[in-house]
Amino acid sequence: MKKLLVIGAAAALSACVAMPSVAPAGQFAPDAEFTVNLSEDWSYWPPAHNPAMEGGYVTQDGFFLNRVHFVTLDDGDSLIRAARGVERPFYSTGSSELEIVELVTNSLTSIGYTTMEADSIRPTTIDGHSGIEFGLSGKWENGLNIKGDAAAIPVGDQLHLVVFLAPELHYYDALHSSVGDIIQSMDLPGSPAVG
Repeated sequence: MKKLLVIGAAAALSACVAMPSVAPAGQFAPDAEFTVNLSEDWSYWPPAHNPAMEGGYVTQDGFFLNRVHFVTLDDGDSLIRAARGVERPFYSTGSSELEIVELVTNSLTSIGYTTMEADSIRPTTIDGHSGIEFGLSGKWENGLNIKGDAAAIPVGDQLHLVVFLAPELHYYDALHSSVGDIIQSMDLPGSPAVG
């Protein structure tokens, strides 16, 4: 009888665990207030499985090998989750481009990246909205070199972010172009009518 109770309890607990799902090629709605177009299938991990950053992410090869985070921040929100002893940067409506870049880089250094710098900061227009794109480079706490890309598009009081991170060796180059397409495919709320 005890074995049945243990098995039943384990089954009930496993139903509460966040599991990945397939993010099929095509229009995809992550747990953010925008959609993106994926050219191939990815594994999607919902926000509940992301202990350090807000939002969900997709990956081709696993969390430590490559991931693309999708996040919508409201005024006063942080990109990272609260952790004891960690000072969190917060988004503020009307932030300058430099402040948005610093929000991303400072957030990443707060969650285990020993360094994180932005490069190639440039204006962009995505789905009729002005924003910025930039590259990322840094080191994970174990010394692994990391590269990435980010797009930040403010719309009203919200900031819509896509953040791609991968080891510099192989994984970044393998997905950089695909992630650029994902970023350009962002379908944002309040987009101007195309006519």
